[in-house]
Amino acid sequence: MQIAAVVLTLAFLECADFVAPFAPIVTNEVDNFAFQTVDLAGVTTIARYTWETTGNSATVMQSSAVSAGTATVTVTDGEATLVYTHALDGSGVTTTGSGTAGFWTITMSLSNVRGPLNFTLQKP
Repeated sequence: MQIAAVVLTLAFLECADFVAPFAPIVTNEVDNFAFQTVDLAGVTTIARYTWETTGNSATVMQSSAVSAGTATVTVTDGEATLVYTHALDGSGVTTTGSGTAGFWTITMSLSNVRGPLNFTLQKP
């Protein structure tokens, strides 16, 4: 019985999104994706999201204040072509590279991050 509990706990830990305890707000709609957190306190995780877009590029807006650690966002199109990668620090508006419309993958890589994160992708 105890072995089964340990196995189930380990399986849960491998699947858990460790950003979740910090209440991220994620909007994932066709042509509109947004990821926002309040102040993180040393979070390390990789979170992946599948986002559907009808366009071949996206407007990127970010407004983050990382005071420690590193936070990086990487975006690939449905054919695994890299269309965007950038540190999630500071503020600004830019555009992704050109990709194929469809299902894109957004990967948030956080390593001991402190501070709030705010990132959006929208079809222009």
